[in-house]
Amino acid sequence: MPQRTEPPRRAALNHSPEALRWARRAKGWTQRQLADVIGVKATSVSDFERGTRSAPPDLLIKIARAFRCPVSMLEAWDPQDREASRVLDQISALVRPANREAA
Repeated sequence: MPQRTEPPRRAALNHSPEALRWARRAKGWTQRQLADVIGVKATSVSDFERGTRSAPPDLLIKIARAFRCPVSMLEAWDPQDREASRVLDQISALVRPANREAA
């Protein structure tokens, strides 16, 4: 009987897909808009948000600058973590004024 092989394990992500998606939506941007700002294809942003691909450190910095938040706010988020909720509130506070300026 042939041996069963396990699928390759994915490398750990260097960002939180949930935090990235949340921050983009809080800003009111589409994936394409974020992609244009950081200089990648919309499919890359989709991959980052689905967690199928890690965002390179230089892109995390660009994303954080676009959202006016520290990179650390995009690095780790557990939906069950109360501290994470506080961090997302901080992102929201930083992102929302940018929405008003653009209006």
